[in-house]
Amino acid sequence: MNSLFDLFDDFLNQNDGIFGGSSKNFPKDDDPNFNKSVEEIDNGTHVIKIETWKSLDGSKVYKKTSMESKSKPTLSDSRKKQLLDSLQKDLELAVKNEAYEKAAELRDQINSLKFN
Repeated sequence: MNSLFDLFDDFLNQNDGIFGGSSKNFPKDDDPNFNKSVEEIDNGTHVIKIETWKSLDGSKVYKKTSMESKSKPTLSDSRKKQLLDSLQKDLELAVKNEAYEKAAELRDQINSLKFN
């Protein structure tokens, strides 16, 4: 599935006119006929990367825009299992001590880890 940026790039690069050629046929990074520049924009939740290839004579410009989420890093499977085991023990202890609010918080944390 194309991202919104990919669709926009496809629209801009649909012919060999002002905006360049097909967005699928970018010059190679080391192509001696093009200068490549990269701009990164950090908006707090995402990093937007704009790659631009410009021909030496200025007649062709190719742009590719991508976006990467800055969401929390994912846990390894082994670390996730360790955390789940620890939370499960804490939950059992909270239920045994009739600390039901704490138990509910721990249950929610466990479910969040299991389903994310």
